[in-house]
Amino acid sequence: MIQMRVRSVNIVFEFAFFALTAVVFSIGSNSAAALFGACFLHELGHVAVLAGFGGRIGGVHFGGGGIRLLPNRNSSISAWREITVLLAGPLCNLLAFAIFRNGCFAFFNLMLGIFNLMPFSCLDGGAVILNFGDILGKTRLMTVMLKILSVIILAGTVAYTLCNSRANLFETVIVYYCIAEIIT
Repeated sequence: MIQMRVRSVNIVFEFAFFALTAVVFSIGSNSAAALFGACFLHELGHVAVLAGFGGRIGGVHFGGGGIRLLPNRNSSISAWREITVLLAGPLCNLLAFAIFRNGCFAFFNLMLGIFNLMPFSCLDGGAVILNFGDILGKTRLMTVMLKILSVIILAGTVAYTLCNSRANLFETVIVYYCIAEIIT
């Protein structure tokens, strides 16, 4: 693990991020550039809206599951604003897809936008659900709901994969996130 501090932001790189980067570059440099561009646009959406609300980033964590922005504990924002910040990343990806429509960059933006809206607590979609739980005072219920949704998505993905006799990378990633959500 590599850790550094740039101004007041803690930056952490895990080995798994470098392994993921190597896998991404194995699919081709043009595809890798398009994927990293889509990821950058996604995170930029979060940062722009957070800054617009007066919030600040406390850390950036590069791991095997992707990039995670950590808020600065001294700059809290309301749960409703946090939901807006969470939705800004996928919205930027979906807007980029709508603008570019064709090509690798458009495809990766569509996939990243949809994927990050999935109901896993480590992704934007799950975090939005958990924030609604906080607003409604039903955090535990929403946590259980995420686990139930993960079981349903896992069953559906496995059934789909078995019917098609092979799994692609996207299905494999979905299964990984489902299992991670269920056991944590």
